[in-house]
Amino acid sequence: MWKQVVTALAVTIPLTPLAAQDAYSNDERAVRAVVRQLADTARGETATSRDALFADDAQITNAFGNRAQGRRQIDEFWKSMFDTGMFRTATNDEKSLSVRFLTRKLALVDRFYVFSGQRGPKSGRELPPRDIHMTLVLRKNGTAWRIIYYSVADLRSLDREKAARDAR
Repeated sequence: MWKQVVTALAVTIPLTPLAAQDAYSNDERAVRAVVRQLADTARGETATSRDALFADDAQITNAFGNRAQGRRQIDEFWKSMFDTGMFRTATNDEKSLSVRFLTRKLALVDRFYVFSGQRGPKSGRELPPRDIHMTLVLRKNGTAWRIIYYSVADLRSLDREKAARDAR
């Protein structure tokens, strides 16, 4: 009897983590797809390109401390940002991306990237590249992952600042 119990455990134990791992890897692919779509819309051709990425109860904070909560405010925020035209020539070069699952329905994303090609909204001149840290929390609703928390912050690049000073 003891041998049968041990054999049954040995057969079933490895299957459970593998099944969970497969589910998480599918969810991780889905989360990464949302993050990729968010990055791909950074040029801001249209604010509506981001509409489906955010949950109705999401909140966002940009690098300048501007905040928006809820679908209506977030849609208005992106529209006002993209209408300036300052992102039309922008690119973002991803340096690293990590996805951590807090629960089966909550994922934490840390994305580091260089944002360049942005133009001043009034002057139209190209702004220096910026190192950015983006933090996202995504929630799974049914099979879809949506952003519920979005925050970006500029990271100081002391090497870049020194090079800019030396070039003057």
